[in-house]
Amino acid sequence: MMPLFVAFALSFALCATIAQSSSRLSRFIRQNDLTAVQSMHTNPTLRLAGLALFVSILMTDIFFAPEPGVLRLLLLSSLPMFAVGLLEDFGIHQAPSRRLVSSIVASGIFIAVTGAYLQDPGTFLIDWLFEYWLIAVGLTLLITTGIVHAFNLIDGLNGLSGSTALVACTGIAAISYKVGLPQFALPLVIICGAVIGFLTLNFPFGKLFLGDAGAYGIGFLLSWLALAVLNAAPEVSPWAMLMMFFWPTADTALTIWRRLHSGRPVGHPDRLHFHQVIMRLIRISAFGRRGRLYSNPLATVVIFPFMAIPPLFGVLLWDDNSLSALCFCLFAALFSASYILAIKSARGFRMRRAELELRRENLT
Repeated sequence: MMPLFVAFALSFALCATIAQSSSRLSRFIRQNDLTAVQSMHTNPTLRLAGLALFVSILMTDIFFAPEPGVLRLLLLSSLPMFAVGLLEDFGIHQAPSRRLVSSIVASGIFIAVTGAYLQDPGTFLIDWLFEYWLIAVGLTLLITTGIVHAFNLIDGLNGLSGSTALVACTGIAAISYKVGLPQFALPLVIICGAVIGFLTLNFPFGKLFLGDAGAYGIGFLLSWLALAVLNAAPEVSPWAMLMMFFWPTADTALTIWRRLHSGRPVGHPDRLHFHQVIMRLIRISAFGRRGRLYSNPLATVVIFPFMAIPPLFGVLLWDDNSLSALCFCLFAALFSASYILAIKSARGFRMRRAELELRRENLT
C-alpha cells in the first residue's frame, strides 16, 4: 500500500501545484483549448497533468525499486512520444502524423531494448503471421500504437480517460495476480496511485486535464504491461486482456469507420465520439444548452458501468480464449447499437426542444 500512497501523494501535489499556477503557466500556452472542435468544457484549463504523472510515477519507482525494472524502461522508452505530446499540450501544434510516428518510435525503442513483442494473438485467423518476426513486431506496433492513441481519443470528459486507465490497471493487476506474476504488482500499483491523484483534480469539475502527453503516456504504459503479462503467462487469453481496453479501442474503431464512411480524414477531429453524444444527450434532455458544467461529469458517471463491465468479464474469463473472444464481439455489437440509439435519442430531444421553443416564441 505504501507505493500506492506515495504515488498518489506525489501526483496529487504536482497536479494541484500545476492547477494553482494556471494563470502563470497559461502565459506559455500558445493557443486557447476552448477553440478546439472537440472541446467539452467551458473554462480555459491546463492540459499538463501528463507532466505530473510522469514525474510522480518515475520518482515513486526509483524510491521503491532502486534497480531499473520494466516500468523504468517503459518511461524512458516513452520519452520521444511524451515530448511530442507535451509540445502539443503547450500549444505548439504537432501534426497527427508526427504524434503517430513518435508513439511508434517509443514502442520500437522498448522492443529493441527488451526484445518483447506479441507472440500469440489468440485467434487462429492470424496465428500463422506471428511465426514471422518482422510481421509479429509490425502488428505489435500497430496494436500498442492503437491503444496509445485510443486513450487520447476518449480524453474528452472529466474523469473518463482517468477512470478507464484505473479500471484497466486494476484488471491487469488482477490477472497478473491470478497467474502468479508479482513482479508486475509494483508498476501497476504505482500507476494506479498516480492516476487517482490526478482524478482528484480532474473529476468532477475538471481543474486539470490529462493532455496528449498524459493520455499517450498512460496508454503506452498499460498496453505494454498488458503485453508483458501475456508473454510471461501464455495461458492468459489475449482477448481477455484486450477487454481491459475495450472502451477506448471500441470508440477508436467507431471513429475510424465513421470518418472514412463520411469521406473525412481519419485524423480530423469532430464532436461525435460516444462520450460526446452522451454528454449532449444529457445536456439537451435535462439541462438545456447551458448545462455543460454538469452534463460533462454526469456523462462520465453514466458511461462508467458500461466501460467497466468488459474489463470485469476479462478478469473473470482470463484463461478462456474462445469465450473471451465471443464476449468481446458481443460487447462490440452492443456498443455499436447503443451509439446508434444515443444518436437518434439526441436528435429526437433536440427536435422536441426546438419545437417547444418555437411554440413559446409564437405565444409571445
